Amino acid sequence: MINLGFGISVTYNDKKVKIILIVLGAAAVLIAAALTVFFVWRNIEGQKISGIQVSSYPEKVRYYVGDKADFEGLTVQVLRKNGEFYLVDGQECEITGFDSSEPVERQKILVRYEDFSCSFTVQIVALPTPVKTLASVEVEVLPKTEYKVGESLDTKGGVLKLTYTDGSVFRVDLLNRFVSGFTSEEPNEALVLTVKYSENGVLVQTTYTVVVQS
Repeated sequence: MINLGFGISVTYNDKKVKIILIVLGAAAVLIAAALTVFFVWRNIEGQKISGIQVSSYPEKVRYYVGDKADFEGLTVQVLRKNGEFYLVDGQECEITGFDSSEPVERQKILVRYEDFSCSFTVQIVALPTPVKTLASVEVEVLPKTEYKVGESLDTKGGVLKLTYTDGSVFRVDLLNRFVSGFTSEEPNEALVLTVKYSENGVLVQTTYTVVVQS
């Protein structure tokens, strides 16, 4: 009796048959070994990476000039030759190409994992211009404050201080046309004058006091 492998055994008496059976048994062993090597190789080969692609984009893809890169939320799909795939976090990849020094409509960001790469784009926009709105006015330098009956209003030398919502300050000369309420027909020890200043549809006002003497 000779065992051919795979649970097969044959009883023989003839010497030629014996040789044939031995050869067949050896061939079966070689074939089995070759098949084993092939399937192992195919499994190993199938596990190799064939490419990568972006699976989910970062939460932030729009930046202002000067912003730092933030790729939180980026995941990459790694494809295998056998058709299978798995996901890796963007932090496991090498990411290059980000530059927020100037506005760019579509900036290409390169993502590299092992020997493969893919890409996505981000937008770099200019910083918005701060909204500057007039908030208040005050008479920083008083003009003439003492008059005699019959004199005309004189605001020469007066300076207005304008304050804006962004905290900035601007100064302008106080002009007669900004002032209302002046009269010198009779004496007045505390004549209150109103100063109004408008800019871009915003009106602010303040007051100051003058004396009219006889």
